[in-house]
Amino acid sequence: MYILLGTASSSIQFYGITQDPETHSYMMVLQYESDGNLREYLKINFSNINWKQKLRNLYKLSYRLMNIHELDIVHQDLHPGNILSSNFSYSVNILDFGLSKLIRENPNNPEKKNICGVLPYIAPEVLSDKEYTKAADVYSFGIIAYEIVTPYPDIPHDKDLAMKICNGLRPKIPFHTPN
Repeated sequence: MYILLGTASSSIQFYGITQDPETHSYMMVLQYESDGNLREYLKINFSNINWKQKLRNLYKLSYRLMNIHELDIVHQDLHPGNILSSNFSYSVNILDFGLSKLIRENPNNPEKKNICGVLPYIAPEVLSDKEYTKAADVYSFGIIAYEIVTPYPDIPHDKDLAMKICNGLRPKIPFHTPN
């Protein structure tokens, strides 16, 4: 028996909850994804991924994000470490909804302005103390798309990066990108 979180096409299968006998921390038991996360997959396989596969993955990932947004959920932590697959040639799954929120939540909630997520994938408006929105998730998707096209981990995730992003730093589109 398993539970599908969200919609069947936008998330990973949830099988249950377990507890670590030593730390007593709770953990979710999720569907096994043999290719791991997108970040690690790209490190190992980047030079072997053709444009058709890249575009197919971007299409599927955008579809998954659209499904999440149709539920009025903002992910708030979309990055390659939260994208898993058992076969990146055919499917991708978005996970880690721990920072996600419903758009209809209380607008006076002081937590709404807390900056969370992985720095290179956080939208400039969020870094400028604005609220997370679907558009901020789309910005994260755009940075992921750039990373699928050309590896992005060469930029240090330091305190200066946030200021550079707010001042207009954007990844450069590589010359080999098809029109």
